[in-house]
Amino acid sequence: NFKKGARMDVIYLYGIFDKKSGYYDNPYFAVTDIYAKRRYLIMMEEKGSPLKLFKDEFELHKCGSFDIQTGKVEQFSEVMLEGKQLPVD
Repeated sequence: NFKKGARMDVIYLYGIFDKKSGYYDNPYFAVTDIYAKRRYLIMMEEKGSPLKLFKDEFELHKCGSFDIQTGKVEQFSEVMLEGKQLPVD
């Protein structure tokens, strides 16, 4: 469910930052932070995922927003999740 008053005309851009290499992996869009975090967790559980093997080296960043009505892109950077925060099976 979306929060009351949430903007439905804006989607957000997220990227997985590799702290060791200093680069971002392919970005992806999500409508909420919760969806973005879930996607990160799903990718982490894939067999042989570097997100799990080297979890302390990755972070999920919220990199910007895209307004689907105006096409306006806004850039920002916010750490949403650090791999080291997550338990390992």
